[in-house]
Amino acid sequence: MKFYGRTEEIAALQKHLDLVKETAASRMVVVYGRRRVGKTTLVNEAFRNVDVTYVYFFVAGSGKEELMARWKAKIVEVFGLKRESNISSLADFIAWVMELSEHRPVVLVFDECQELEKHEPGFYSALQNIWDQNKNSSQTLLILSGSVLSAIKKIFGDHSEPLFGRPDDFQRISAFPVSVIREIAQDFNPELSGMDLLLTYAASGGVPRYLELLAPTTQFRYDDILNFIFGRMGGTYRDEADIYLNNEFRAESHIYQIILWAIAQGRTKRSEIQDVVKNTNVSPYLQRLEIFGLIKRIEPFGSRTETKHRFEINDLFLKFWRLFVMGNFDDINQNQGARVVRRITPLLPEYLGHVLEQWFRQELLESGRWDAVGAWWDRKGEHEIDLIAVDEIDKRILFGEAKLDPKKFNEIKLRMKAEAFLQVNPQYRSWSMFFRGFSPEDMLKETPSIEERASQ
Repeated sequence: MKFYGRTEEIAALQKHLDLVKETAASRMVVVYGRRRVGKTTLVNEAFRNVDVTYVYFFVAGSGKEELMARWKAKIVEVFGLKRESNISSLADFIAWVMELSEHRPVVLVFDECQELEKHEPGFYSALQNIWDQNKNSSQTLLILSGSVLSAIKKIFGDHSEPLFGRPDDFQRISAFPVSVIREIAQDFNPELSGMDLLLTYAASGGVPRYLELLAPTTQFRYDDILNFIFGRMGGTYRDEADIYLNNEFRAESHIYQIILWAIAQGRTKRSEIQDVVKNTNVSPYLQRLEIFGLIKRIEPFGSRTETKHRFEINDLFLKFWRLFVMGNFDDINQNQGARVVRRITPLLPEYLGHVLEQWFRQELLESGRWDAVGAWWDRKGEHEIDLIAVDEIDKRILFGEAKLDPKKFNEIKLRMKAEAFLQVNPQYRSWSMFFRGFSPEDMLKETPSIEERASQ
């Protein structure tokens, strides 16, 4: 699959290299994000055609001696050295490369950098000393990339850790924006329908690797996506969530899975989640899931208190997997994937309706035309609005409702809900108001059409 998106991320990484050259001093950049989000591909693409030495090392999967032998041989090759150094520590290896870069800029990448300490206890303390002593006399752009977010946050974000305060930049790599998801799907399927795109978004969450798995076999067609996920060829897709959660949460991954299942089932309040998770205080687990971006706290738009917040799964891939894949493993392993598809098909419309809301909230926010986007519900649960967006500059407010069937959009009802919203948020009464229904077919259009077609 060709390279898509990431223009801002690439520009930022290349700017750091420019600064290394301009200042003749080293810089450290941390690139991190969930598993399969495309960090390695991004870094390789950013430096694919640069005019400096680029050296990439993958840390996981080998013992220290094997790593050192392979890495030293690589440095001898790229620098054209007559012999390799006799160093034996990973930290000294970095010092060696930094010394070699005194008169020659180098991009040095360590992928899955959280594994370095496992190979060499005390590595980060040693690196701190090496970095502080050599960064101003060398020209190394050191990129440390990792996918275990808990480890990355501890290594670089904990005040007590030796590398705290050393990185010049943190680049968090997220799933693709909706515009890129649409571009990819339409490239593979010129006859893409709105429902095709909606299921693509729901099943992949915009994570590049999952889109890459779906692309060649399904061309992002609705039925083919389901047959792939639950069929013989979908094993890699189905195994991903377990690997991801086990990497992050290890022995406690089962508690996080229960919490994700509860939220996916519609138990979005803390008290409702606590009822499902017996004998364990869920608050620290919810906080950790928030920190890692797997869930997010949502409040009624314009709310001035947190007492009415709900939790929503932010990672759509995990949500889809938890709802439709995990509970069907036995049948899938018995080659009953077709029956699973028949079983879940009636359940998909309600679920996809909620995903449709998320798509348009995300698209409006990514468009750069709105200052804030969210949903709203009243205290009694009598009124709920799928989407509200405000433009503080031009004093505009958009009320939206997402429907799989556009014929079911009722503007009169939406206006009544908007009136309930305005009663508790009267500051918007003088603004220009727009009312709009959103359907899957609207997903196929560029963002400007959202505002252009809104009725006033």
